[in-house]
Amino acid sequence: MNEKIYRQRIQSGLCPYCGSKLVRRDARAHSFLGCSDFPVCRFSINFDIYYKIKDSEIDEKEFRSSGRA
Repeated sequence: MNEKIYRQRIQSGLCPYCGSKLVRRDARAHSFLGCSDFPVCRFSINFDIYYKIKDSEIDEKEFRSSGRA
């Protein structure tokens, strides 16, 4: 997927894979954002990475190492 489209969708609160809305999910040890179309789409992202992308504070190396590029 094109990195620019990926970032734009996340910044808009949309799943970069299917375009559905991102929603907060709670696990035992942490919270994260996941696709509202789960279990069909299994996209999820850590809040730390999400806010860095949303605020455009993440650099290319960190973006790639997040495993979401």
